Amino acid sequence: MTVPGLQFPFFVTMKAAAEATAAKLGVKLLFTDAQNSSDKQMAALENFAAQKVQGILISPMTTDSLVPAIEEASKKGIPVATVDRKANTEAVLIHVGADNVEGGRAAAKYIIDKLGNKGSVIELEGTPGSSAAVDRKAGFDEVMKTSNVKILASQTAEFNRSKGQSVMENLMQVHPNFDAVFGANDEMIIGAIE
Repeated sequence: MTVPGLQFPFFVTMKAAAEATAAKLGVKLLFTDAQNSSDKQMAALENFAAQKVQGILISPMTTDSLVPAIEEASKKGIPVATVDRKANTEAVLIHVGADNVEGGRAAAKYIIDKLGNKGSVIELEGTPGSSAAVDRKAGFDEVMKTSNVKILASQTAEFNRSKGQSVMENLMQVHPNFDAVFGANDEMIIGAIE
């Protein structure tokens, strides 16, 4: 199993749940923290394949960065499943995750409702190229375009709390008058609030 990074509480929880389930099933779980690096995650997949593991569970950094390693593992007969974030390949056996487009839509509808369909919003995007970031933004933007709420700025904070804070500080200098903030994950919005 490999996830983008254990600096994100979501992936800490995911790892703990996977370890608990593996223990119940009597499965040995090898784990690699990619430390928010596609290169490290690629190396982890290559290492897993070299060890001839029976399966790989991955939450890929981006939709495209791990495709060659996923396809190579699949060619070697190692099933690969993605969780939370998708990979842009048919070599994945199964994907388990939320409908992030619908999540973005729901957030937009909530903001529009709370603002009475007027005002302005700042949008904090996730890690560029990750399916969660791309899909949440797509759903959010789709619904916002049908409203009278104006998106003042949309910028990545890479799903990171400290970047959420620094990006928000910078955007507040440029756009001091806004009515709401949408963050594509909990960490960025906590940073924005700070």
